[in-house]
Amino acid sequence: MVKPAKKRNEVLDELLAELGSFGKFQARNYALICCAVLFCAAYTVTYIFSAGIVHHRCLVPECGESVGNATYDTPWLHDAVPLDKETKVPSFCRAYDSIENATDQCSFDSELTHECSEFVFKGPQITIQQEFNLTCHRNSWKLAFVGSLNNVGRLVGLPVHGYISDRFGRRTSLIVTMVGSGIFGIVRTFAWNYESFLTFEFLEAFFSGGIYAVAFILAMEMVGPGKRVMGGAMLVWSFALGQVFLGLMAWWLPNWRTMTLAIYTPSLLFIFYFWLIPESLRWSMSNGKYSVVRRVLEKAASSNKVKFSEPLLAEMNTWVDGQKEVDNNGADDDKPLSFIAAMKEVFTSKVMVLRLLNCYLCWVTNTLVYYGLSLNSVSLAGTDNEYINFILVSVVEAPSYIFAWYGMSRFGRRKSLCTALLLSGSCSFGSYFIPKDSNVLRVILYMTGKFAITAAFDSLYVFTAEIFPTKLRTSLLSSCSMVGRLGSIMAPQTPLLAEISPLLPLGIFGAFALTSGVLTLFLPETLGKSLPDSIEESKNIGNENGNPNCNGTNKAVPTIILSRVEDETNKSS
Repeated sequence: MVKPAKKRNEVLDELLAELGSFGKFQARNYALICCAVLFCAAYTVTYIFSAGIVHHRCLVPECGESVGNATYDTPWLHDAVPLDKETKVPSFCRAYDSIENATDQCSFDSELTHECSEFVFKGPQITIQQEFNLTCHRNSWKLAFVGSLNNVGRLVGLPVHGYISDRFGRRTSLIVTMVGSGIFGIVRTFAWNYESFLTFEFLEAFFSGGIYAVAFILAMEMVGPGKRVMGGAMLVWSFALGQVFLGLMAWWLPNWRTMTLAIYTPSLLFIFYFWLIPESLRWSMSNGKYSVVRRVLEKAASSNKVKFSEPLLAEMNTWVDGQKEVDNNGADDDKPLSFIAAMKEVFTSKVMVLRLLNCYLCWVTNTLVYYGLSLNSVSLAGTDNEYINFILVSVVEAPSYIFAWYGMSRFGRRKSLCTALLLSGSCSFGSYFIPKDSNVLRVILYMTGKFAITAAFDSLYVFTAEIFPTKLRTSLLSSCSMVGRLGSIMAPQTPLLAEISPLLPLGIFGAFALTSGVLTLFLPETLGKSLPDSIEESKNIGNENGNPNCNGTNKAVPTIILSRVEDETNKSS
């Protein structure tokens, strides 16, 4: 009996296994991709500092103050400006009326106030608030709207860049998003009014919103199954480092124009990635670019100092020479499928539609809970320096990535994601019932919830990337991220619900997290499985009654890869 011919994706898996899951070639390219992710993290929340609310109060000329010659805190401040009864923060826009004919001009009537037009700002930070005259509480919504518009821009841009990635290549899409972000980020520093700032904010977010998804897919398709979780952890650590980088830059350069220019200018250098990193092997193979696959593999083998086995080399050469047209089953699953045709196949499959809807809910939940809990996290950091607070809040997420990494490698993607969501939901519900005087316990429960939802985010990226086929991986991951943006848009509005009942925001977070946690159990496990290249392979992941190469025994993974996965599991044990 003639031995069945291997499918091309199986041959590629074996070639990658012989190449080494994470050799010098992969390490070099991962370093370059992590650099892009670092800047992506800074771009994601730059508006926190460029459109931040700087505490200010009325200028009081009766006490000798003048523009450019005044300090925010003075001994007579509480006599001249009303203070909030709870926070003791001076009023942004009102001051007490001075007492006429008083012997001391710096005397005020605490019963009468007036609205002022000149202000004294706290600290050296300069945002669009000062430059575009967005002072007083009546303009606070305009500053908050910058963040909402930023998320809308990302929502609109994600599917576009997902299509570019699947149609023209992961590397091309990464370069377009990075350079586009750099251009509009730099242009934004020349904004002349609030409206022009909003326009450039939207355009910059349109490009930068696609960076992480594209970089994540490009990186994940570069390593073997046993190293995907570690690779994902490297990316999210880079993201946390990028937010620390933003905090340090904002601290060093408190003027929003200078800070923005310094952060975005390096993005123009990413044009050189055309020559520095290769295109995704899986994308190239899926699109029939077999000569590119061979050239990259030969370069990678030379870099890693390995030699491929002759049978696999001969198999690969048949692709390039055009001698292999279809596999032994009579259906060429590796034949490039048009984007529209593949999408039609996805949406005519009940399994794929339900799986996609499940992922959508998970993404909305993660963004809603993550950003919702982040709204108050800065105040819990424990210092009066907002830059240090921001840095601490970014750093505290790092341990959760280790937790997610270990959990996904040891117990599987599905169990890890489910556990993280259930833990976060339980903490959200539980924190409401903690007595108000138990501050330490309340903070511990809050931080545990934040820790868990961050771990869920890390798991969700890996999980989503592994359950969809190569042809549509970036598009569907981007669409999940796009739908998830609805959660980040809703999150800033949840504090308003606290005015109705303090239970509402935490109750919503808990309900979403617990529901999604249960529903993740209906998704297939992907630990140790080959990345699916076709729609059929994707549908049959974890289906013991379907394709025998895609059942729960991990037969979809070539033997040489299975041995490496088992080695990684033993090490983690």
